[in-house]
Amino acid sequence: MANPHSPNFDSFRQNSASRQTQAVRSHYVYPRYYPSWMTSFMGYKLSLKTTNNRSLLLNEKRLVLPAVKTQDDDWSCGVNSATRVLKFHGHNVNYDQMREIRKKKFRIPLVNRLPFARGSTPLYKLGTRPGGIVELLKIHRRNSFSESQSSLNRIKQLLRFNRPVITLIRPSDRKINLPFGKKLTLPSLHWIVVSGYDEKLKRIYYYDTYANEERYYSEERFMERWDWNHRLIKHALRFKPRTLVY
Repeated sequence: MANPHSPNFDSFRQNSASRQTQAVRSHYVYPRYYPSWMTSFMGYKLSLKTTNNRSLLLNEKRLVLPAVKTQDDDWSCGVNSATRVLKFHGHNVNYDQMREIRKKKFRIPLVNRLPFARGSTPLYKLGTRPGGIVELLKIHRRNSFSESQSSLNRIKQLLRFNRPVITLIRPSDRKINLPFGKKLTLPSLHWIVVSGYDEKLKRIYYYDTYANEERYYSEERFMERWDWNHRLIKHALRFKPRTLVY
């Protein structure tokens, strides 16, 4: 310790006080530290100085999906969509391979066979149910699920997590001839992969199974096709509107 009777004690005390002052002042010179969870949101860098950046980043999301062999039959749109999603997540699959798996492994229950299809149409050609697409996806991705009667906000939420969404839409109707001159009108259901949205332009971007280019619906048009309501389809085939798989 310094001797208080020493002639150099005053200078020692002054130097000590100055060092303590510098140490205290230097504590406030360093910029404020923010943890990573405060400066990013789902992979996006955020500025804590403004509040508008977050809303801008969430107003638009578009995923670029890989090319897949286009659909060449009238029933495997669900298989084609599942193949595109798996390839997006980095799995080495192809459309023909997944279609053969669908034919051999998965079957549509007998309760879903319509009278006009008995004895003439194989079960798999009636299309792929949501559960069948989930099972195809789970061969490579265990965390795959389906939802029915969902919402547009749910689709946007999944897209923000970089998860393309397979949706079941009703693009058109078809008429089937029945005995005694009767006709039955059934909706033609179709699986597509939703890849993005734009809040400002009110658009929903998607990839169809018959092309490898991005297309879009207006939000209103997409909801008309996705939020379909047909009693026979709901009760006989047990399909529900606003169905999605991811």
